[in-house]
Amino acid sequence: MISFEVWPLGVSQNQKAQYRRVSFFPSLAWEDVTLKQIEDVVRGDLPKLPDHEELYRQVLALGGGVHQENLRPIFEAMLVTKLPPPHGPSRCKYKDRFNKIADSIEAESDGSSHDDLEVGRRFLATLTPEDRASCHYHRANWKAIADESVRILEQLGCCDQENYKARAELSDLDDEDRRWLVSLFDDPIRADEDEYSNGQHRGCALRFSGASRAAIHVDYELLSREIEPGWTYVGGG
Repeated sequence: MISFEVWPLGVSQNQKAQYRRVSFFPSLAWEDVTLKQIEDVVRGDLPKLPDHEELYRQVLALGGGVHQENLRPIFEAMLVTKLPPPHGPSRCKYKDRFNKIADSIEAESDGSSHDDLEVGRRFLATLTPEDRASCHYHRANWKAIADESVRILEQLGCCDQENYKARAELSDLDDEDRRWLVSLFDDPIRADEDEYSNGQHRGCALRFSGASRAAIHVDYELLSREIEPGWTYVGGG
């Protein structure tokens, strides 16, 4: 298949339409071509494209365009005991131990399905106080950090992420703990009771901290949906 990319008049201040042949093999590449070369390939005259604004209006009238969603993260003071175990702590000092446990469980299952969370549960059970004391993540005062994160949620209620972050930066915690506190809102732990999509190393530290609850990113709230004005008209033959 031969593919062409067509940029109408008026896109990015183009003074004329631009035509390119798109190659996918052996690698993605673009080559300038003329309208005549495209017409030779498709064996016929192509209709003249209107300028960008008019073409874009027609695209939108036909239901086209890309919808841009404006989302706000929803934070919850989640019980630390509900945080899942880690599922693949790649930056953990004891990741080799985790991998050995995973290999052992896979061998036990003899190829049949098994509970992936069991690997994390067994791994957590192996962590001694000495192990945790030597871990970068566990050395922070996570009880104080978690308590402060919950206090911020209760004070501000539902608001923008930047508001939580700004309040965390004003905390009286020492510099290192304040940095971890800010991270709970700036690069938040995203988790439910079954898995993490971010922050499993901090989640592991929280589980051993003695904290009751911590600020966790649990969902998004849709604030608005807009049509994204940027787009590309692509033709193929």
